[in-house]
Amino acid sequence: MVVPFLITVVPARRAIEPTTFQQSNGSLLHIERGTCILPNIPAITQDEKIWGKDATEFNPDRFLPENSESRHPMAFLPFGAGLRICPGRNLAIYEIKATITRLLLEYKFEFCNETKTKQITKATLGFEQLKMKVVPRK
Repeated sequence: MVVPFLITVVPARRAIEPTTFQQSNGSLLHIERGTCILPNIPAITQDEKIWGKDATEFNPDRFLPENSESRHPMAFLPFGAGLRICPGRNLAIYEIKATITRLLLEYKFEFCNETKTKQITKATLGFEQLKMKVVPRK
């Protein structure tokens, strides 16, 4: 079974004017005009200040409206943001929901104790060994 991963591609931007801002540790960072700027998405997606103590664990409930009201809008960027947000964002979201719904309606998925995962990057996990049973629902 092939398990697809969502790969986020956020294009770099260039600063259009020099600027200085204060970092979270209190130090100042100066950015010159023309400097390439790229968000560190893996670090953002596992920041305990944003996501809580279980930031590295899979928890789909963290995206429920009541759990994400106070979260900064740039804390999760699977499709980019702003004027250059992915134009296929809504279609991708609806396709994922429809596919998952259909699979869950038609099949039961059961992981075995022998399933082993391996961290590929700080943002994704891969399976070293994925043993599961897919049982058609009656």
